Amino acid sequence: MLLAALIGALRKQRRQSARVTALTNLAGQLGGTVHTGPEAARPRAATLTARQPEVVAGRVWGMTRYESALDFQRGRWPVRVAEGSRRESRPSWNATDSPGMVDIRSHVVEIPTPSCPRLHFLPVRQNGLSLQISRQLDRPPIASPVPADVWASAPIPEAYRGVVQVSTSNAEFATAVLNDQLLQWIAAHAQWFTDPVQLEYGLLYTESNGAADPASLLPRVDFLVGLLERIPHHAWQYRH
Repeated sequence: MLLAALIGALRKQRRQSARVTALTNLAGQLGGTVHTGPEAARPRAATLTARQPEVVAGRVWGMTRYESALDFQRGRWPVRVAEGSRRESRPSWNATDSPGMVDIRSHVVEIPTPSCPRLHFLPVRQNGLSLQISRQLDRPPIASPVPADVWASAPIPEAYRGVVQVSTSNAEFATAVLNDQLLQWIAAHAQWFTDPVQLEYGLLYTESNGAADPASLLPRVDFLVGLLERIPHHAWQYRH
C-alpha cells in the first residue's frame, strides 16, 4: 500500500509539472505570467464558490485546491485561468467496483469587471435542459458564502431560448445587459458556451471540469471577452 501511494504521488507530481509547463508555454505566447501554489494560484471566484466538504448520495465532495494559474491580458481585459483538483470519495455501486478517493481536475476562467448585481447565464441543451440542471442530478449546488439574493428568471426572446437561460438578482440590470447584440453573440458562439457563466460582484467567471486545453482556451476566453464588450456602458450603473 505504501508503494502504491508513493507511485500515485509521483504520477500526480509529474502531471502537475506537465501542466505548469503547458501553461508556461502558453504564457510565452500571450505575454502572460504563471503562478504556482495554492495561495498564488487561487482565483477570486474561489471566494464566491467556497464549499465545505460534504456528503451527498454516499459521495464526499471536497474543496478545490488550486495548483497553478495563468494571468494574461486579452484586449483591455485581464484574464486569469486557474487549475486545480479536488478529492472525491466515490461509493461502490456494484460488486466489481471498489470505493476510494478520486482526483477530479477542474479549471476556472475569470475576468474582473465593474461591481455589479448577479447574473447567471446557463447553456441550454437541445432537449431544453440546462447543463446546470443536469449537473445538479449528481452534484450538490454550490453553497455561496455571500448573502442570499432573491433570484428571478430574466425574460429571453423566443429566438434565443434554445441557447441560453438567464437568472438574476436584479431585473433592471438584466434588462440593461441582455440586448440583442449580446444574445446574438452568445448564439453565434454557442460551441464555446458549454458551462454556466456567472457575472457577479465585479467578476465574470466560468468553471469547467478537466485541465484547460490550450487549443480551445483562447476561443473560450474570446467568447467571454466578446460577451463583456457587448454589455452597454450604462448597465454598469447598477451596483451590487
